[in-house]
Amino acid sequence: MIKLFLLKHKLNKIQLINMKKLSKTSKIIKSILILLAFLLILPSCSNAYTAYTWNASVIGPYSLGLDAEQDGPVYGDLEGLLRVKKLEEQLHNMHVREDHPRILINKEIVQEIRKRYQTHPSWPKVKQAADNGDMTAAAFAYQLTQDPKYAQIAINALMES
Repeated sequence: MIKLFLLKHKLNKIQLINMKKLSKTSKIIKSILILLAFLLILPSCSNAYTAYTWNASVIGPYSLGLDAEQDGPVYGDLEGLLRVKKLEEQLHNMHVREDHPRILINKEIVQEIRKRYQTHPSWPKVKQAADNGDMTAAAFAYQLTQDPKYAQIAINALMES
């Protein structure tokens, strides 16, 4: 006696279905279902990269903007593709300030520094270095005070170097 069994995943239990007791039509239908079940279960059990050929334009709350008919097969982990899509959206939605400077400091920070620089304990040393012709100190002092005297000191030091 040959017995055919279907391994079926259900609630983390494996169920065995005896196909000997079924009619011929039921056996054919069950065989087709078994084949479909294995085709659907095996790719999800594998950590290997798989080609997804369905229309993946909308999956849950995420939109990939992919269409297998247009783009061809999509290779890779679906969760990874969703992470890439999210990062691309963040990149394209990123706003770069148009005012200058914009990387480490901006106009708001410079204004705040200008309000407080005179009471800082290092300011007299910076001012003295600028008055003695230090190009960097003079440029920094000009940015804080907007005094053209410090701009000219920085320019002269730059021309001499």
